[in-house]
Amino acid sequence: MQIELKNLHADIQKDNVFFDADLWINGKVAGYVTYMSGASMAIKAANSQGEGLIQAAKDYCLTLPALEISSDRGKKSKIKMDLEVFIKSMVADSQQKPAKTVNRSDSLQQKKTKKGPKP
Repeated sequence: MQIELKNLHADIQKDNVFFDADLWINGKVAGYVTYMSGASMAIKAANSQGEGLIQAAKDYCLTLPALEISSDRGKKSKIKMDLEVFIKSMVADSQQKPAKTVNRSDSLQQKKTKKGPKP
């Protein structure tokens, strides 16, 4: 599954995060995403086709491995993957390298296949 953020606008500071972007799934506009620290992420479908694409992306993300993170003190923990975590990690990755479009499908799919297929 190809999940992309286009027209990403992000303002990430130490204690405050805001971003919004167009959400594309499998090459089609699915909707719009917005997030602000302290509030839940809003994922709005563009239309009925977008609703189906977003639901498929939610289901897909639940099959992905947990996201491993490290705290400032070096302690590692895992966060169960879902669409919101997936999108937040895409935004974090985009801040590491300049890009107008963020696409995580290839790298996560490779991680998933390295573990082997699910029984």
